[in-house]
Amino acid sequence: MFAYLKDPTARKYSQLGEETGIGATAHLLRVCGKTIGADFGISISRNGEFQIQGLPAGNFLNGEDMDLIFITHAHLDHIGAVARLIAEHSEATVIISRKALEALRVLLLDSIKIAKDEIRRACMADVAEEELPKMIFDEGDLYYFLDRAKSGNGVLVVDEDGWYEFDSEWDGWSFGVFDSGHDIGAKSFLIIPPDRKPIYLTGDVASQNQEIVKGVMLPDWQNSPDGFWDLPGLTMITEATNGAKNEISWSEGKTRRVAKSVKALDDQFEKTLQAVKSRGGIVQIATFAKNRGSNMVLKVTRMGFRVAIDGMLRKLIRIELGEDRVNQLVAEGKLIIVDETDPLKAQGQREALAHGAYGFVVIVAPSATLDQGFAVLYAEKILPGEKNALIFPGYMFPDSTAKQIIEIERGRTIKLDRFVRKEGGGSHKEPVLVNVRCDVLHFDYTSHDYQSGLVERVRLARPEKLVVHHCSDEAFEAYVTALRLVIDYPLEIIRGSHLGDIDI
Repeated sequence: MFAYLKDPTARKYSQLGEETGIGATAHLLRVCGKTIGADFGISISRNGEFQIQGLPAGNFLNGEDMDLIFITHAHLDHIGAVARLIAEHSEATVIISRKALEALRVLLLDSIKIAKDEIRRACMADVAEEELPKMIFDEGDLYYFLDRAKSGNGVLVVDEDGWYEFDSEWDGWSFGVFDSGHDIGAKSFLIIPPDRKPIYLTGDVASQNQEIVKGVMLPDWQNSPDGFWDLPGLTMITEATNGAKNEISWSEGKTRRVAKSVKALDDQFEKTLQAVKSRGGIVQIATFAKNRGSNMVLKVTRMGFRVAIDGMLRKLIRIELGEDRVNQLVAEGKLIIVDETDPLKAQGQREALAHGAYGFVVIVAPSATLDQGFAVLYAEKILPGEKNALIFPGYMFPDSTAKQIIEIERGRTIKLDRFVRKEGGGSHKEPVLVNVRCDVLHFDYTSHDYQSGLVERVRLARPEKLVVHHCSDEAFEAYVTALRLVIDYPLEIIRGSHLGDIDI
């Protein structure tokens, strides 16, 4: 499949994942005799009642040697299978930021637990063996990587942005590791190979500030070695999630409205919270645990409302904000953390929060799709109440329960999958029908650059070749059209599509 990996003269790029535009991101580069990977994520689909995790192509590059693996950030569409890739390639050096490593540990341990539960439920349901969910990696794979990172055995854990060089096997190479603005610990990678034709792998990027991370347009613009941005032949590999989007928007049910700025979006969000408080209702925010959860906690507390958090967010918020800041929010009475040690106490807190026993508190819990996670437990109580509101602050997956709830007419009924824990461990699904009578809103607080930011980054970097991935066909075409209106030189633009080999 990848004959060029044996060619010492090849200069190639392939995207092993992203079969449908977004999901299972996995970059593969062959440059100056070295094989370099970046990320190895998963996509999510469903096989009836069971979650199926899709993988990048290439069978983890078994039979090939890898020299280096970058990890850009700790979102599952980028790291969901990376532990297995690293276990299969002990010969490869790995580069990851400290914050991404800490989050990766939490997220992948949870992935193992979810996968085991899915397999257990499928076995109990007598699913055919060939249709059973499969474990992508296990604890041994994960702890192999974590132990290597702890000991420094072939893993560079980056605490500070900057330029790095390795041993004699990498003579003539320089690697820049810099914030990408997308998430806490998210990085862009700048590569100067021996042939001096540089490569800029942006990762997921945002130039706009979020509550927990400062936006970045270009990394280290002034202080790059050898004048990185002036070297000829720059290849830039970037995402275009929002390549067709320049409007900041929010919606109530099917009705979409445009905000003039993030501040205007914040104003409408704050008005929504105040309106629900005034009428004696409860607000639930169903969100992704990583990045978006901490963002929403800071946003809501900044607006003067109390927040309660649950699920995996209880661990990730301490990584993203730091123990001191979290403890301060708790001490000031701004943050309630559902108990993590006593399940009975935690269940009592959840019932009390959902029924208003704590007064007006904004409940922030994963998952964003309402297909799993503690958010389902709260939604079961919140959705039937006409005074309440359910808010989604992130991307709406097309086939998710969240998307169905957004589009359903008020007063109609939807099926949720309640997860009930068993005494001996694990859980089982218990379907429950819920009448949707509360307000349902979507505030698009994206952590990806809009079209204007994506275009400006290219204008400043002035690559000779631009490889675009992590986007729909519509987003790619709109992005290219916008670029052609601004770029004043013959830029080569190529879609980084699934398994498409690209000369770089």
